[in-house]
Amino acid sequence: MDKRKRAQRITQQQYELYVHELESNADFRAQKFVADKPDLLEKIWEGLVAKLNSVGGPQKSVKQWRERFADWKFNVRKKARNLRLYKRGTGGGEPAAGTLTDLEQRLLGITGKVVVAGLVSLPKLGVPQCHGSENSVDFDDPGDPIETDTFPIPAYDTPPAAPPNVIPSTSKDKPVPKKI
Repeated sequence: MDKRKRAQRITQQQYELYVHELESNADFRAQKFVADKPDLLEKIWEGLVAKLNSVGGPQKSVKQWRERFADWKFNVRKKARNLRLYKRGTGGGEPAAGTLTDLEQRLLGITGKVVVAGLVSLPKLGVPQCHGSENSVDFDDPGDPIETDTFPIPAYDTPPAAPPNVIPSTSKDKPVPKKI
């Protein structure tokens, strides 16, 4: 019988070390390759892993810590998104299942809330509303702010020629329904 040992849980201190490194190190926060310092990010991770493994809790490699913290960021963003959607709901039912901890809020503040809340400055796309809505567009009103030349339509002096291999159809080619 194969008895697997349960993995140790990551301690609060290890999570705090990771968030502190994100807050204090802009190169680590960007998580991008820098051409003039090709191994900078790897050195930062190695230094962080040495700290994480020395404070107690699970001992992991750089690859394992990277995966674990990527999973944690995903889960925090998902939790924040679900809480935000719950607040926008119609009400009724049980209260929201939990709130974000201070550490999770710090993580979201560092990594950005775009994934959770979207970009507020971007306009929403879609079809204009019908009459009667506060955001409706009246198509008969010439003063509406709809720009017609935003997407220019090419003008042709002559109609475009048919492709050379296409034979124009005639009314003789159409099937005639049979009478019953």
